[in-house]
Amino acid sequence: MNINIRLNKNFTTAFNKMQETYGEELSKINGFSDMQLSYTDFIDNFVDSDTVADASVDGNANVGQKDIVTLINEMPKPHQKLLAFNKIYYEINKKYGFRTANDWLKNEWDGHLYLHDANTSSFVHYCYKGEETLTVKYKDVIYYTSFKNLYDLVEEKEEVDRLGNNYKRTDNLLFVLDCDDSGNIMWTEVLCVSKMPNNKTMRFIKFANGLSQIVTDDHPVITSIGEVPAKELTSEHQVFTIQPFGFEKPEEDNIYNKDFGWLVGMALAEGSAQPSCITIKQTEEKQYQRLIYTLNKLGMPFSLDTDNRIRIKSSPLEKIIENMLLNKTAAFKQLPSNYMRLPSIFMDGVVAGLIDGDGTIDGYKHRHCQIRIASELLCHQISSYLQYKGIFCGDRTPYIYHSEKSFSQKLPLFGIGFTLTNEEYFLNIDSIKINEKYEPLIRKGNFKNKKYIYDYGWIPVIENSVYVEECPVVYDITTTSHHFICNNILSHNCFAYDLKDLAEKGLFFIDTFNAEPPQHLETFVDFVKEFVSWTCNRSSGAVGLPNLIPYMYYFWKKDCTSGLFTDNIKYAKQQIQRLIYALNQPFLRGGIQSAFTNTSVFDRPYLEALFGGAEFPDGSFMIDEIEGIMDFQKIYLETMSEIRSKNMMTFPVNTISLLKQNGKFVDEEFAKYAIKHNMKWNDSNIFADSSVNSLSNCCRLKSNIEDLG
Repeated sequence: MNINIRLNKNFTTAFNKMQETYGEELSKINGFSDMQLSYTDFIDNFVDSDTVADASVDGNANVGQKDIVTLINEMPKPHQKLLAFNKIYYEINKKYGFRTANDWLKNEWDGHLYLHDANTSSFVHYCYKGEETLTVKYKDVIYYTSFKNLYDLVEEKEEVDRLGNNYKRTDNLLFVLDCDDSGNIMWTEVLCVSKMPNNKTMRFIKFANGLSQIVTDDHPVITSIGEVPAKELTSEHQVFTIQPFGFEKPEEDNIYNKDFGWLVGMALAEGSAQPSCITIKQTEEKQYQRLIYTLNKLGMPFSLDTDNRIRIKSSPLEKIIENMLLNKTAAFKQLPSNYMRLPSIFMDGVVAGLIDGDGTIDGYKHRHCQIRIASELLCHQISSYLQYKGIFCGDRTPYIYHSEKSFSQKLPLFGIGFTLTNEEYFLNIDSIKINEKYEPLIRKGNFKNKKYIYDYGWIPVIENSVYVEECPVVYDITTTSHHFICNNILSHNCFAYDLKDLAEKGLFFIDTFNAEPPQHLETFVDFVKEFVSWTCNRSSGAVGLPNLIPYMYYFWKKDCTSGLFTDNIKYAKQQIQRLIYALNQPFLRGGIQSAFTNTSVFDRPYLEALFGGAEFPDGSFMIDEIEGIMDFQKIYLETMSEIRSKNMMTFPVNTISLLKQNGKFVDEEFAKYAIKHNMKWNDSNIFADSSVNSLSNCCRLKSNIEDLG
C-alpha cells in the first residue's frame, strides 16, 4: 500500500533537490528522512532509541519520559513539519517567487535559519486590518490614526526581515492608549509597529454598543473569560470597551468654523482632488446651491461646469481639503490624524456635510440616519467624535454592492448608524437633510433599541461574520503591556498571566465548574498548578507568573496568623517545593513535557511601583506588606537553591528585577543579596533598568507594571 500526501509541485521539486544535495544525514537532522516520515520505521526507531531526543524530530529538554504517550505525540511531527514547510514555501513562492522560496528552504535546511516549533509553524499568526484605529501619543502629540497611517507616521528607519516578509519600525517616543485592570486610562509604550503579508480569512466582529473590529480569524480576543480565537466568538462572550478619549476643546477660529467644516464633509463625501483643484459633483439642488453660497462666504475661488461639477481652485483653504483627498481613493479618504484637536463647531459642520453628501435619513418619522462610505477609517473617525459627544453610533456590517441590472462596486461599503433624537445636537449642526426631513419629538421618552447596550465596559458580541474581502497586508503593534485600545476596545498583543482572578475567584477558567476562591496557601498552590497546566496547553510560549510570590505571601501570612503551623518558615518552604516539583513534572504540556514557566522577584522600588495601588483579596493594600513580601522572596530564592542541590530543575525560569540609576542600585541591600544568591547556581536572570516603567519576567518578554497588580 502506498499512501500519498499531496504537496505543492514546486515545493516537492525543491525538497527533493535538498535531499539530493545534502544527503540522508542532513535530511535526518531536519526530520525529513524516509525513516522518520515512515510511521512504522519511526516506531521501530523510537523503541530502539535510548532517549526521546534520539527519535524525535523535535528534541526538547522538557521531554524526558519515553512511553506510549510520548510516542503518540512525537510520531506525527515529521509529517506536521512537512506540511508546515509546504505551506510556508507556497506562500513565499506566491508572494515573492520561487527563487526566494528556494532560498528560504535552503537556509532552513543547511542551518542558516532555524524555525522553532516548526511542526506547528505558519498556522498561528494574528493581526489587524490596516484601517483599524488607535489613539497614540507620538512626540507628545495625540493622534487618532489607523495601523496603516501609524506605520507611516513613525519616522525611524524601516527594518525588514531576511526574506522581506515582515517589516517594522520602532521609536521610543511612541505610546498608545491603553487601560489597566480597573479600566483606568493610561499610555503604554509601543515597542514596534509591524506589517506583514496575510492569507488568513478576516472576520468582522460587532459588539452590543455598536463598536466593531476586523481581525484575522485566529486572532485571540480578550474576553471576560480569557482569550478566545476571533472565529469562535459568540454572543456569550464579552469584551472590554471604553468611551473615546483624547478630544480637546479648542475655541472656534477664523478658519475651522462650521461653514468650512460642512464644506470638508461634502468634499469627503462627494469630492476628488488633483493638484491645486478640488472637484465636487452634486445633483441635489439645495446642496449644490449651498456649496456655491459657502464658497463665496469663505472667499474660495471656484468655477462651475455644466454637469453639476464645482471646481474649487487653489487657495489656503483648498490646500487643507486637498491634503485629505489627494492621491487617495474613496477607501482612504480621511480627516487628518490630529483631528481630535480641531474645534467642535468645525467637526459638527463635517458631520452635517457628510450627512448631506452620503447620508440617508430613514426610520420612523425620519429619526434615524445612516452614513455609508468606502472609507472605514473615516467611519471610525466620525463615530468616535459622535460618541465623544454622547451620541450612540452603531457600526454597520461591511458589504460589496452587486446588481446585475445596474452596477457592481469593487470596494466594500462601511457605515455608521445613529438616531437623531438628540435634538439639541442634530437640529443645530445645520444639515440640509435633517432639517428638511426630521419630525421633532412630541413627547420625551426612551427610544433606545433593545438590541444595543448604550454604555461601555464589558459588552457582549452581537455579530461575528466573515469579512467581505481579502486583506493581503495586516498590521500589529508590540506594547509593553501586551494589550492596547483598538477601535475603543481592549485588544490583544500578548501578555504574562495575572494571578489576581485565580486568587480571588479560584478555578475561574473551567466552564461549568462552581469555582470558589482559595483560603489557604496549599489550596492556592494547587490552583496555580491547575492554571499552569491549562494555560501551557493553550499557548505556544512560556507561562509567565510575575505576581506569583506576592499572592503566595498573602496566603502564607493568612495561614500563619491563624496559628495552623508551629514552624512557619518550614511550611512556606514545603509549599514552594510542592509548586516547583509540580511545574517540572514531564506530563503537563501535551502529556509529555513539563510546563515552561517564568517567575519574578523584585527589589523594593519595583515592588512599590508594581503594587502601589493593588489590593489583596481581603482588601488590604499590597504596598503595606512590602517588607513581608521581600522576606518571602528570599525564602523562595533559598528554596529554589536548596532544590537544585538535589535536583537540577529546569523551571521556573526566575528573573530578579533591580532598579539602577546613576551607576548605583537604588535598593543596594537587596541587589547585593540577589547577586550573592546567584553566585551558587546562577539560577536567576538579572534585569536591571533605569526606571520602573517596565520589567522582564522571562528571557525576552517585557511587561507593563500597571497590568500585574
